[in-house]
This record gives sequence, C-alpha cells and structure tokens, in this order.
Amino acid sequence: MTLSFAGPGWKMQYGRPSGPGGAAPLGINVFAAYDTSDIYKYNESGQLVSSYSATGTIEDMAISPNGVLSLADRGNAQIVLLDTSLTKTGSFPINSGNCQSVAIGASGNIIVGGRDDGGAIYISKYSNSGSFMWQYPVGGHVRQIDADASGYIYAGCDDFYVYRLTPTGALDWRYNKSSDKMLTVSYDPINDYVFSQRDSYNGWQMYKWNATGTIVSSWATSEKNPIRELCVDASGYILGAIIRNFSLGTPSGGIVKYRSDATINHNLVLNIEPTAGSYSTVSVDTKGYIYGGGNPSGVATVKKWDASGNVIWSVADMPATAADVRSVVSSPRIGPFPSYWGV
Repeated sequence: MTLSFAGPGWKMQYGRPSGPGGAAPLGINVFAAYDTSDIYKYNESGQLVSSYSATGTIEDMAISPNGVLSLADRGNAQIVLLDTSLTKTGSFPINSGNCQSVAIGASGNIIVGGRDDGGAIYISKYSNSGSFMWQYPVGGHVRQIDADASGYIYAGCDDFYVYRLTPTGALDWRYNKSSDKMLTVSYDPINDYVFSQRDSYNGWQMYKWNATGTIVSSWATSEKNPIRELCVDASGYILGAIIRNFSLGTPSGGIVKYRSDATINHNLVLNIEPTAGSYSTVSVDTKGYIYGGGNPSGVATVKKWDASGNVIWSVADMPATAADVRSVVSSPRIGPFPSYWGV
C-alpha cells in the first residue's frame, strides 16, 4: 500500500494523517470498488477502515442516506447490500438480464441499469429490500444511471439514447444524436439540469438538458477521450472522470470540472492531471472534496482533492493485485435530493 498526503495545512503525526492543526477530519467515509471485486472503506483521512470481498464482478455501486451500499454484481446478476461496516446484509437477483450500473432513487429505492450479456436489457426499479417493482427495456448497456427528487430516472445507454423515465417506469423523453452512444448521465439537483456526454470518434460532446428534454446547450470537450462518469457537487459544478485512450491518439485524461448554471452554459474551471491522469470514476462529498478512482500510474489508485484541485491524499497498490478502480462513492454524498440526504 502507498499512502501519500499533500496540500496546505496537512501533516503526519505519529505515523497517522491529520488535518490542519493536527485535528483529524472525520465524518465522511469513502468507498472504493476495485476490479478485483474488493470493496474498501476509507475514512476522511485516507486510512483503511474495513473491506469486503465479493464473489462476482462488481461494476458499480451506490449508497443510501443511511450508508447502505448497493453493489451491481454482474458476475452473479444480482445486487449485494452491505451496511456501513461493509458487512453483507442481503442480496437479490436481477429480475431479467444483468446489471451494469446502480443508483438510489428518491424514496430509497434501488435503480438498476442493465447490461448486454446476450439477453434482454432493462432499466429496473426495486424497493430498498429488493422487491421487484418494474422494468423498462432498452437496447444497450446502461453506462450510468441517476434519479431526481421527484423520482424521475435518467440513463445513458449504448443504444445511442439518453432516457428520462417517470417514477412508474414509463418513458418521459429520450434523446439521441446520430449513431453516437450517450455514455454518461448525471442530474444536477441545484439547477435542475441533466448532463450527458456523447461518444464520438470525431470528438466528445457534452449536452445539457432541462427537465422537459430541451437542449439548453452543448459543447465539445478538448480531448478525444471518454468521460466515464459524471457527478454534480453542491454548487452545481459538473465533474467528469476521463479515461486515457491511446488508440484515439490523445493520451490525456484526469478529472474535469465545469460550471454550468442558469447564467453560464459551460465553463471549464478545473482540469486535474490532464496529461497523466486516467480515471474511471468520480465522486464529491458534502464539503466539496473530490474523489477519483482509476489507474493514473498504472496501478489502482484512489485520490482526494479539494475543490481547487489540490491533492489531499492518494492511496495506491491496495489491494496489491488490483489494476483499476470501478467505482468510488462518498458518504454522506450530494443529491440528487439534498433534503433527503440531509445536506
């Protein structure tokens, strides 16, 4: 394990990391799902608290307001539930098909995005105890899924569409652009916008919709690399995790941060590790700290930055056999419904 620290006011005391003035900044937990299907829980200082080893292939995870993790276990076509100490409390099978992504809905329901493993693909909704509620068919992997305070669900899919479904599972609207996949999707609870990135080998395009499905703006990102995951912080800034793709001829990556609200359609305000970073997942906590997971140095790495992009800590080589990080979430987290999450 490699654990390093940086940033103003941070120091080591007695071999343990602490915050400014020596006070350990506690209260926020960070969970990382590695490609080895190991789940690690870190405290706010980057110290390992507990771990869990799954039997299947974990593609994604989401966290509820009370800290219960839902793991999308593609290897066993199921959702695995863990409590705050990473003890397994239950699991339930996917009603049809398999799982690629997972999110928590406005009433604590579990929303599952399907995966193409040779069968039908669905967006599905389950109660927080795993009771099946409904499913909606789509035509490709659901790369990312999100929900808003009213229970509407947003999905970015390999069938070239972004979807918005009603709380009861009916199609509200969908959008596509040519034959390009809409890889990611995130809901902005601050400004009531929806964001997605379009997969195009001629350049990557970000889109911003209002709740009725009308495009407010779109803009080209500066590199030919995909944003694997999007999230929105408490101020309405959009964060994206970029994977380096050398086959596209541009070895750039990192974490990008855009401002996009009612007065500004898009403005790149931060680009973390634009030449060395390669991140597949990004999360933000209630204090505005940013967490990224990926393999920027060729090994699985979880990093924490402040809102200005200064590194707070970095954990690498843990577990030692891991090559990448599939998902990172923090608790408590932002939205999509601030009052529900207690922020």
